[in-house]
Amino acid sequence: MSCEWPEPPWVVPGLLPVGLTLLAGRPKVGKSWLALQLVQGVSTGGVFLGEQVEGAPCLYLALEDSPRRLADRMKAQGWAQSDAPADFVTVGEARDVLPLNGKTNGAVAVADAIREQGYKLVVIDTLSRAVSGDQNAVDVMTAALTPLQEAAHAYNAAVVLIDHHNKLGAANPYNGVSGMEMQVDPVLNILGSTGKAAMADCLWGLYKTQGKAGAILAVVGRDVEEKQLLLKHDPVTKCWQSEGDADAVRVSDARRLVWESVKELGETTCTELAEILGRHRGSVLRDLVRLANDGLLFREGNTFRATQKEEVAIEQEEKCGNLGNLATLATRQPWQPPDGDIPPGGSCQVAKVAKVATTEEATPEAQPPQARAGP
Repeated sequence: MSCEWPEPPWVVPGLLPVGLTLLAGRPKVGKSWLALQLVQGVSTGGVFLGEQVEGAPCLYLALEDSPRRLADRMKAQGWAQSDAPADFVTVGEARDVLPLNGKTNGAVAVADAIREQGYKLVVIDTLSRAVSGDQNAVDVMTAALTPLQEAAHAYNAAVVLIDHHNKLGAANPYNGVSGMEMQVDPVLNILGSTGKAAMADCLWGLYKTQGKAGAILAVVGRDVEEKQLLLKHDPVTKCWQSEGDADAVRVSDARRLVWESVKELGETTCTELAEILGRHRGSVLRDLVRLANDGLLFREGNTFRATQKEEVAIEQEEKCGNLGNLATLATRQPWQPPDGDIPPGGSCQVAKVAKVATTEEATPEAQPPQARAGP
């Protein structure tokens, strides 16, 4: 216990540690594109999802791709001839090592290659093509994956296995809430035996809904801080780009929608708005309260308004002088009256405009009129 251990080594800082990682998702969501992008980043010492990566040799077992398809994808992502060191094995070229849990001890052969060639990243696409037997059987998965995991830790490498999600993971991850309250679980969503998830040092879950441009990469692991990244696929470079923390983006989108809905309705209650938006009442209430605290909405009991009642605005004006109509609060820049214009005990911040969750400020229309001169 008194020993001070160094920080765990990373292949991609904060995202991909050494050891065994499962990258899982529904069919055709872009797992292979993401894996090829990862290999390019590591082999060239480039950037992957915003993280600078140290260059190192890689091995990619593209067990579902022909040489032609793999070459087309590499060209689409902008690979160059000098992008080595990276070795590729395509469909039909790995018969000597497949299945990994077969009589030829294919997993041991891959482990030997990690040691001999100094690979720091090995991608196996897909696990279903690489192993035989029942994936629901813990002993089958353990026999196939143990040699790879042991070699990865022994030689500070990352072995990434591309897998599929089960029916739970195939469900709409956005839960019908306009992309704002997505429920994901990279552990429970893994197809087959839970023994696979239990063995893995890290789990990546790629979640995407048809018709939506973005996706969520959920990351969990023993030495990895749990996180969810919002990804956008660039149709030109065929690469995924990280937009940052998905939770922050979802909250921003959700809060903005609440704010815009109240402005359109004029006034509403939490229960009414939650029913309209199809969201959980508690999460809508949190957004309403936050917007009210930020000065973007007005609250009176259970009712939230986009503009303040006229009599309340008049009362505030009488306290502070004619410093502007509070009913236009959400369209004014932050503004304070000159020193000495607020009577003792008075309070007037008549044009406070808080940033909406996306850090965008309301557009100013006009500066408040000058304060009335004293009699």
